Amino acid sequence: MVRLSSLGGLAGIAVVALGACSDSTSPTTATLTGVSPAPAATAVAPSTTITLTFGQPMMAGMEQYMDLHQGGVAGPTVPMSCAWNTDGTVLTCTPINPLAAGTQYTIHVGGGMTDAQGHMMDMDNWTTMGGQWATGGMMGGTHAGQPIGMMGSGWMHGSYYGMLFTFTTTGSGSATLTAVSPAPAATAVATSTTITLTLGQPMMAGMEQYMDLHQGGVAGSTMPMSCAWNTDRTVLTCTPTNPLPAGTQFTIHVGAGMTDAQGHMMDMDNWTTMGGQWATGGMMGGTHAGQPIGMMGPGWMDGTHYGMLFTFTTA
Repeated sequence: MVRLSSLGGLAGIAVVALGACSDSTSPTTATLTGVSPAPAATAVAPSTTITLTFGQPMMAGMEQYMDLHQGGVAGPTVPMSCAWNTDGTVLTCTPINPLAAGTQYTIHVGGGMTDAQGHMMDMDNWTTMGGQWATGGMMGGTHAGQPIGMMGSGWMHGSYYGMLFTFTTTGSGSATLTAVSPAPAATAVATSTTITLTLGQPMMAGMEQYMDLHQGGVAGSTMPMSCAWNTDRTVLTCTPTNPLPAGTQFTIHVGAGMTDAQGHMMDMDNWTTMGGQWATGGMMGGTHAGQPIGMMGPGWMDGTHYGMLFTFTTA
C-alpha cells in the first residue's frame, strides 16, 4: 500500500510538471498583423499617421526600429513622435509636420523588433503583406545620414536591413500657381496697383526673391517694391514704392526657383494656359536687373528658360 501510494504521488507530480512546462499557445516569433497606410497605397492624406499592429505585446523601446523615409529608404528620415497602446500591440507614429503632397514615402521596420517574451520578428512572410527586403544597395551606403555600418545589428535580419513598405500621398508633387494679379494681358490697370501671386500651397521663406516687376519687357528696368506674405504663405503681395507710370506696359517676372514649404519646385508647364510666356535668353537682352544673365543663378531657371512672364498695361 505504501508503494502504490508513492507511485500515485509521483504520477501526480509528473502530471503537474508536464502541465507547467507546456504552453502550446506561446509563439516562438513576434508577428506583424497590420501596416497603415496599407502597403503601396496611393492618395494617402498628408496628415496620416503610421501604424504597425503586432500579434503580441512588444518589448519597450521597439519604436527605435521603425523609421519613415521621404522617397526610398536612402531618403531623409521624417521626424515623428511615436506611442504604444496600453497592451503594447499597436505602435502609432505621428509625423511632426504634414507630409509632402504627391510624394512617395517608405516605412522601414528593423529586424530587431522584439516582443515582450524576447521573441524576434519573423519577417519571412512580410513580403506577402506587400513588404520588400531592404538591401545594402538600396540603402545608398547610409541610413538617416549615418553609414549603414553604424546602424547596429538590431536592424538586421540575416543579410537584409529590415523590411520596407511604401505609400504615396495625395496631391501634386510640385508647387502650383493658381492666380496672378493684375490679370495677364490686362489693360487700364490702376497706377496704384499691387502685384499678387497666389500659390496652391504654403511657400518656403524667401521666395519673394524670385519675383520682379519690369517696366516694359523683361529686359527693362526693375521697379522697387516691398513684398509680404499672408499668414499661411500662400499669397505674395508686392507694392511698388511709387505709383506706376500711366499708359505703360509692365512685366511680372517669376523665377522657377519658387519652392514650396515641402521643397517642391514650381511646375511652370501649364502657366502658358494662364497667359504666361517663357522668358528666353534672347528676350533678356543679356541682362537682368542691370546684371549679366549669367549672374542670375539657377533659382531663376526652368530648363533652358529664365522663368515665366506676365504682362499688363496701366491706364
